[in-house]
Amino acid sequence: MKEHLFMKILNVVIIAVFIISCENLTGSPHNTSNETIGESNGSEGVISEVLFPRSNATSVNVDTYFWVTFDSTPVIGSSGIIGIYDADDDSLVDSINLEDKPVTNATEFQKLTLMTAPSTINIIGNTPGRDEVYPNQVRIVNYYPIIIDGKKVKIIPHNNKLKYGKTYYIRIDNGTFNGTIGGKMFTGITNKETWRFSTKQMPTVTGNTIYVSADGKKDFTTLQGALDYIPVNNTTPYTVYVAAGVYEELLFLRNKSNISVIGDDRNSTIIQYDNYDSFNNGTGSGTNADSTTGLSLNQVFARGGRAILLISGGDSINFENLWFKSIHAQGSASANQAETIYFNSNGRFVAKHCSFTGYQDTIQVKGFSWFYDCLISGDVDFIWGANNTALFENCEIRSRYNNNGGYIVQARSIAGYAGFVFLNCKLTRESDLPDASVYLARSYTTSGSNSSYYDNVAFISCMIDSHIKPIGFLLPTTVVDTNPSKSSSVAGWREYGSYNSSGTLNLANRGATNGTTEVTGPVYSDQPASHGTYVLSDEEVKALYTNRSTILSGATYGSFSYSGFSSGWVPIP
Repeated sequence: MKEHLFMKILNVVIIAVFIISCENLTGSPHNTSNETIGESNGSEGVISEVLFPRSNATSVNVDTYFWVTFDSTPVIGSSGIIGIYDADDDSLVDSINLEDKPVTNATEFQKLTLMTAPSTINIIGNTPGRDEVYPNQVRIVNYYPIIIDGKKVKIIPHNNKLKYGKTYYIRIDNGTFNGTIGGKMFTGITNKETWRFSTKQMPTVTGNTIYVSADGKKDFTTLQGALDYIPVNNTTPYTVYVAAGVYEELLFLRNKSNISVIGDDRNSTIIQYDNYDSFNNGTGSGTNADSTTGLSLNQVFARGGRAILLISGGDSINFENLWFKSIHAQGSASANQAETIYFNSNGRFVAKHCSFTGYQDTIQVKGFSWFYDCLISGDVDFIWGANNTALFENCEIRSRYNNNGGYIVQARSIAGYAGFVFLNCKLTRESDLPDASVYLARSYTTSGSNSSYYDNVAFISCMIDSHIKPIGFLLPTTVVDTNPSKSSSVAGWREYGSYNSSGTLNLANRGATNGTTEVTGPVYSDQPASHGTYVLSDEEVKALYTNRSTILSGATYGSFSYSGFSSGWVPIP
């Protein structure tokens, strides 16, 4: 009888405990916002549900980032440290200190070393490829180690800190983030069991095809992780497939060739960053590194520059179905140059079915490039560079509002090459841009002062909306003359077959503006005049500009194997 009574009491206790446990798990009313989440109250299981990667996750990519999801948009504190530790010996592997600030002064930046750099500095590309050889240059930049995205805090560790086959744990100081999780104040993570994870034992790449997905379910979580995997000075082609998602990262590709990067769709595979000249000064270059040890501790830094993607050296780089998006705000206090890409190579670059959106200096290219069925947007000099030939074929060139007017091209082209050629393109505008407010191009240099820079720009059979000034081209008051001083069929400002919604454009007023004086009138072979636009004849277009084969026939760079390369570069859509 006593035993029977005891069993009844025990059952009641078990049921009561179960009910209380369920209330705690579902966030019952007694969980008020005055309670805290963190090691102090032992609510580690609740924290694990809002972490990425989850606590005790396995096979995590070494290029992973980290998420913490709050109830509402959290606030970053003024101080605090986020640390990643090796679980084997509790050694600190990487840390982010909220008191560290970006080093935006160019002179001070170039005094930094690995020993003195704050945690706002990131080193991109400082890892050996699959051949165990380090790149001979790395890109060093200011970056955002913490990004708020709605309710989420994204923590971006420094590149190449995590290794394969290791277990790590994360600690976050109290006060680093101010917000609630599950109705409780977040007080940090101090228990090394709370946020643990293990990386993959080894890379999972099969052959020369690499897969990237922002959810961490493919070979790499970031595009840079995939690019790092490719050997330096490779001769074997590699293809990188990038799944739909937003990849907020700065990128560096140095002395790697025959690479194709293909997204799911250019509207959904987005590579973006808020990088700009006042944040990372200059167009950018790499810092030399040793091929066996990488960057040395006391080596001074070179500025990695303001582009989202910096390509330095290499040949046959192909992008497809991607959106490179500068998210630097035009109206910000530092509304200055911000390239989406800088192709700093004498080789060949291809972009097919891609979008490049920004404001000033959206695209900068050298060497030879072909943009096919792409959207390029911006306001000031948003297509520019010291190039050989850049062909924009069947592209939309979209001008954006600027209260000082706008310019599409600033050419600093190399003599003897076509420069910037727009074939069958559409020159459009955003809805707030007024008529006659944008120049096709403006001159950079003066004839003779820098004979290596030429104003080589050609528009062939393009639809040109009425936001383009009738005069077409700008010769600034600081510039004495164009280079060459007289345009021809192969150099300077050239145009043919321009039209708008009403039909063929009247090019009678084409010329250039020199200060307040407009020099008008097209330049024909029998009517020489300075500064003007050379209107091409049917015969000249047929001989020089009829298709990409004739335009790119001068692309005889290097000794890389390419089908049909000996007779010129003819890329295929």
